[in-house]
Formats: sequence, C-alpha cells, structure tokens
Amino acid sequence: MNNNERARYLPAVLASVLLVLSTSCEKYADGPEIGWVSGSSISYSYSGGALSGFTANLKFTVTDGTSGDIKVTAEHNGDKKSCVAFVEPGEEYTARVSCSVSSDGATGTITVTSPSASEPFTVRSEYKVIIKGISIN
Repeated sequence: MNNNERARYLPAVLASVLLVLSTSCEKYADGPEIGWVSGSSISYSYSGGALSGFTANLKFTVTDGTSGDIKVTAEHNGDKKSCVAFVEPGEEYTARVSCSVSSDGATGTITVTSPSASEPFTVRSEYKVIIKGISIN
C-alpha cells in the first residue's frame, strides 16, 4: 500500500478513534440513579474583604441500589464543567461546584445536572459567576 492509499483511509481511522474516545451523556444515562438530599451548603471565600468566590456543596445519594459511573455537569450562561465519578448505594456524596464571582452585579443560576438524576439542582447567585470546577467526593 503506498502513501496515497494510506492517506485515503486516514479520515476514516481518525473518525473511528474519536468515536471510541468521545464520552457522551448517553453512556451515563443508564448508570445509577441519584437523588439530591438535604444538607447541601455554600461556603464563601473573600479577598481583601470582598466576596471572591464560593463553593456549592450539593449532597446526593444513589436511589436505585446499583453502583457505577455517573456524570455531573454544572452550567452557567453557557460556561460548563463536568466530572465523572464511581458511586455506590448506601453512601452519601457531595458534588462540589467551585465558582469565582465578579462585582459585575449580573444575577444568574447555576444548574447542576446528571443524566441519572430525575431533576437538576439549581444555585442562584447575585453575582456574575465563573465556574472554576466540579468534583464529587
């Protein structure tokens, strides 16, 4: 096989590799079902006496008695961050959404979703928010 023939197959090979490596939410839709529980909290951080950010600590548990990977996504005005974690029944987990804030004064809502949760969790903010990250502990 010469170089021209190899080059002709390269797009198909790359597309196949990308398809295998891509992670879609559909993969996690059949994962363990989760439900948000009471006990969620927000901790604030300050710089020079002014609010500079916060972390939303959102509590959840597995509700269907199964274990596996789930995906959780936090979104605010098109800014998205996601994480994946292995969860088991009988444990309580915390999705931690870290955000920085601006004195811009723009209000908004951070929506935290998972393909395996029946409803989103929302956090309202009176500030312009930038999602720095999300993790599950």
